[in-house]
Amino acid sequence: MMRHRKSYGMKDQGAYLFASQENTTELLISKLSNYKGKASCVIALSNNAVVMAKEVAKKLGAHLLFVPSRQIKDPSGSDESIGVVSFDYVVTNHSFRDIPQDYIYRQAQRLRSELFSSYPGVHSSIHSRLQNRSVILIDDLVQTSDKILGLLDAVYNQDPREVIVAVPVIAEGAVQPIMKRSSTLFLRIISNHSIENAY
Repeated sequence: MMRHRKSYGMKDQGAYLFASQENTTELLISKLSNYKGKASCVIALSNNAVVMAKEVAKKLGAHLLFVPSRQIKDPSGSDESIGVVSFDYVVTNHSFRDIPQDYIYRQAQRLRSELFSSYPGVHSSIHSRLQNRSVILIDDLVQTSDKILGLLDAVYNQDPREVIVAVPVIAEGAVQPIMKRSSTLFLRIISNHSIENAY
């Protein structure tokens, strides 16, 4: 099914320092104001995004979920991610088909166990909660697209009305893969090498 996608945001020539997290959150809320009072769900993707997502959900009257994840690392020892694990899903990168399934299975079990240990009682299942809703995925800063793309696969399986990825700061290398899969709201797109200085 073809999905309508729209995108907002500006490319910044250097690192951009927001005045505060509160200021950044208010900017996101103003850009997302047309979702106020509509059937929507806000998903926080990381610890740093929870406060921001909570405020966005409150102002929009949306349901809030926290869906942290962990990346499955390439067994060759590189830092490259071959997939993503969360409470409810495991998504692997199809370009790594030659990696043994038992390695992926063992890593997924280990990482899921880590998630349950790190976030006891915080499991936010997405199953049967996103159908016909506008789903807004929020993270404070995105360096690579892996985690968001993994969650997008799981979210689209729940048949949402639309999906919006709302991120204050994103590295330019992560932009295109995400824009191909969802509507996007990026306040600042910055060069990969300056992402560390974004805040």
